[in-house]
Amino acid sequence: RRQPPRHIMAAVEECRSLMRTCFGPSVLVCASPDANEACARNGLTFCQLLRPFGSAPYEMSSSVGSRARSEPLQLRFVELSDLSPKPKGELEREQADVVMGCQARLEDIADPACPFNQTPTPWYDVFRRTCIRQLRPSDHEFHNHPSACLVAVSSQNPDPLAALSGLFSPQDPPPVFAAEGLSQDIPRYYVLVHDEAMGSAERAATCLADMKAAFGAAACHLLVINSAPDATDSGVDDVWAAHMPARSLAAAAAVA
Repeated sequence: RRQPPRHIMAAVEECRSLMRTCFGPSVLVCASPDANEACARNGLTFCQLLRPFGSAPYEMSSSVGSRARSEPLQLRFVELSDLSPKPKGELEREQADVVMGCQARLEDIADPACPFNQTPTPWYDVFRRTCIRQLRPSDHEFHNHPSACLVAVSSQNPDPLAALSGLFSPQDPPPVFAAEGLSQDIPRYYVLVHDEAMGSAERAATCLADMKAAFGAAACHLLVINSAPDATDSGVDDVWAAHMPARSLAAAAAVA
């Protein structure tokens, strides 16, 4: 059987990738300042730390009880700030920022040596994904409503249990839940972030045991990271680069 043209197959795969990464279930991340501080030693927030590892298969049930397993969908880890509407001007500036970030690619395509069948608008994909990411919860759909909540605290926190209870409580949810009509009756999971370079494993084990006693063993997990500098090249790819917010060339140059 004749295979479809290569550019058609590429377009189909791009649509599948878009559906997997942009329309997966969202998980609300509530991290304490000390948890974000532990991750910041590696240049990430706790939410950004999780994003490359959210791919998982899903099992769906029909009305007659039959089950089918879907392709892996990318969990979308979001913070409280991602649930509140942004001013129109801020959204437009963010969209313009990601388009300007593709300036170098546009110059490459303008080169006569560039094949004509290359994508004529290389900025479109990142622009489209930015627009989808800017969507906020609405009354007519639940795509952007959190389906679970992940609460995180550092093992360096002086009172982890109190911190975890204060970050998200179904009895007293954040104001955005009432403002946007979100359900606070969602599964909650608790993560203890332990930096091996900063604290003892014994204290982390004690904190985790206390968490399991308070919130249930199945809902509590330990995440071990290491902020110690590595003088050698480990040869491991940067899995976070593709999940970081797009920035303009000028902004990136200013940071460098």
